[in-house]
Amino acid sequence: MNKLPTIIVDNDKKFVDLVKESMKKTDNLLYAGLALNLDELKKICAQFIPSLILINIDLADYEAIKTVNYIKEKYQSVFVVLMNMDGKRFGEYQSVEKIADGYLDKNFLFDEVKKISIFLEDSRKVKDFSVLPEG
Repeated sequence: MNKLPTIIVDNDKKFVDLVKESMKKTDNLLYAGLALNLDELKKICAQFIPSLILINIDLADYEAIKTVNYIKEKYQSVFVVLMNMDGKRFGEYQSVEKIADGYLDKNFLFDEVKKISIFLEDSRKVKDFSVLPEG
């Protein structure tokens, strides 16, 4: 099975390392790069188009909103998942949540990354990966 290239947009190295390790345990997700902001993501996407982008919604200066808008405008087929550390359902970011494909509490365990992997395989349309059925 081909692995789906995944980009992480985040500035928390410890968290990124955790996600990379989790991806190694999935059948179809491949860590393909890290972008600290929208400009870096644009450079990566100029080289190849990822299948999945995980975006930390807590990036400074509404960078997450700009990033989601950019991706969904330019690359509609890319699956975008927003991440948030404190488990809030993104209050002030509701408009972004509506155009993103899903969201994930950054306090997740491997199971949530596995659920994203299963979701991408099955093309199911569920928003909150913490409530996806086991598969």
